[in-house]
Amino acid sequence: CFLILFTFSIQTFSQVRTWRNPRVFWKHMMDSDPSDAVPYNNYGNVLNRAGEFKESVRYYRKALSLNENYTEAWFNMANATLSDVILRTGGQGEDFKIDATKAVEMMVRGLRVEPDYPINFFSLANLFERIDRFDEAYDIYRQLSSNPDHSKRALMSMKRLSDVVSSRRDGSRPR
Repeated sequence: CFLILFTFSIQTFSQVRTWRNPRVFWKHMMDSDPSDAVPYNNYGNVLNRAGEFKESVRYYRKALSLNENYTEAWFNMANATLSDVILRTGGQGEDFKIDATKAVEMMVRGLRVEPDYPINFFSLANLFERIDRFDEAYDIYRQLSSNPDHSKRALMSMKRLSDVVSSRRDGSRPR
C-alpha cells in the first residue's frame, strides 16, 4: 500500500512541476482538446508575453478558426500584430500604417461580437491614438464618458489626448 502511495506521489509531484511551465501546460491542454479555442488563445498569450508576436498571432488565428466569436482572441491578435509591427518598424512608415490598420480591423471585429464591453472600446481608442487617428479616439472617449462606470477614465483620456494634439500643433511637449 505504501509503495503504491509513494509511486502516485512521485507521479503527481512530477506532473505539477511540469505544469508549472505555462508553455507545457497550454500545449497539453491543446493536445487534450484540439477543438477548444481557449488553450490556443492562452498559449498565444504566453508567446505574446515572451515577445514572440508573430508566433502568438498564429495561435490566435487558430483559436479564431475554432470560434470566430472569441472576442478576447480578436483583441489579443490585434495587440500582438501591433506590437510586432512597432518592433519591426519603430512605429513609423507604410508597413506600420498597413499593419496598424489591420489591428484596428481585428479590434472592430471583436467589438462586433461583444459590443457592450467598454474595456474593448478603451483598447480601440488607445490603438487609434498610437496610430495618430486622434479624432476617432476622441469620439470613443466621448461616448464612454456617458457611462457612469467609465466616465472618469474617459474624461481623463480626453484631456490627455487634447494635450497631445495641442502640443503637436505648437511643437511643445504634452504635460
